[in-house]
Amino acid sequence: MVKKQNGSKVEANNKQKVSKSETNVNVNVNENVNENVNVKDKKIHFADYVSMTNAEYEKLVSTYGKDVSDQCITVLDNYKGSNGKKYKSDYRAILSWVVDKVKKEKPREPQKQYKQREYENLDNFYSNI
Repeated sequence: MVKKQNGSKVEANNKQKVSKSETNVNVNVNENVNENVNVKDKKIHFADYVSMTNAEYEKLVSTYGKDVSDQCITVLDNYKGSNGKKYKSDYRAILSWVVDKVKKEKPREPQKQYKQREYENLDNFYSNI
C-alpha cells in the first residue's frame, strides 16, 4: 500500500505540475492590433525639433510644394531650438504662422558674378577712372 500511496502521490504531483504549466501559458494575440491601426498617426521627426505625421507632411507638400514645406520645417525647427518653444501640433504651427513668414521672406538671389578686369599696364587702369 505504501507504494500505491506513493504512486498516487506522484500522479497527483504530476497533475499539479501540468495544471500550473497550463495556467502560466498566456497567449496575447491582440498585442499588435493597436500598433497597426495607429501606423498612420505615428509622428515622424522631419528635423531635430519638428515632428508630424506623414499625412500632415503630404498635405503641406500638396498645398505649398516641397521647397516651401521644407523651408517651413527649417524655420520652425530653428525657432523651437533657439527659444525652447513646444507646440501640441507642429503642423498647425506651420499653418498658423510659419507659412506666412516664409512667404514674406524674399527668396535670396545668387550674387552676381563679376568679371575681373585685366590691364596690361597701369596707364590704361588710370585712364578709366
